Amino acid sequence: MKLLKAIEAADALSPNSFDFEEKLGWCGEVSLSLRRHVKKYYDIIETVVTCREELELPEDISIDNIEAAYLGGRPLTKADLRSLPYLAGADLRRRFGLTFGSPKLLKIIYLTTPGEVRDICIEGEFNISESVIEGWMLPFEQGDEIICEMPDDPEFEPARTYVYENDGERVRLTDDIFTPESGARLVIKRVIDDETEAEAPYDRMYIEYLLAKIALYQHDYDTYSSHMMQYNNIYDEYKRDYKTRNPLNDLARFKNYW
Repeated sequence: MKLLKAIEAADALSPNSFDFEEKLGWCGEVSLSLRRHVKKYYDIIETVVTCREELELPEDISIDNIEAAYLGGRPLTKADLRSLPYLAGADLRRRFGLTFGSPKLLKIIYLTTPGEVRDICIEGEFNISESVIEGWMLPFEQGDEIICEMPDDPEFEPARTYVYENDGERVRLTDDIFTPESGARLVIKRVIDDETEAEAPYDRMYIEYLLAKIALYQHDYDTYSSHMMQYNNIYDEYKRDYKTRNPLNDLARFKNYW
């Protein structure tokens, strides 16, 4: 199910005045829970460490999401990871065999989490050609569906197209929708087509969670409890079903990865 459909369904069942962005955030809470506790997708980063200053974790990786780590082939605990940047040279040599100028491979296996839904609407003046919008670092990615409007041109119908390429200086589109112009005022919106992390029929958990949140902030606690019970039931059923359909071999252990 598209996230928009889940929000539309919740709004139809329980009319409310909450912001669209807030409801997107609630959907994000469900997606994050599913990715952390049910689906568990992992990724790996590797970097060569030659000095203590290179032992900092990347800012976009939380230590809470790290499943396993190795320095020079030796497994690290999370306590080790937290203390690495502060250990003195003697401690680094004694515990990890790391000396300055002696390269060691740092490998980190971490749990990935879904990014925030990019609800983008940009208004400004841009140079345009048939299928190009010139603009520095516009936040659109290849494959994004966008809607372009020209408020100053009443004859221009809002046009839907896709981003073919974004090189940081210009966005190339899949369709010729413009007449070349300098300084054209555009409103560019990303079409939110993100889907739920759970497929049908379990995707209804998003609707139940939205309804629960709406009831909670309207101080209707009985309705909140009812929808949360439905949400938890669907969530647990999906978790059991996903584990059956996507089993993890019990012999697979990150500690044996090296």
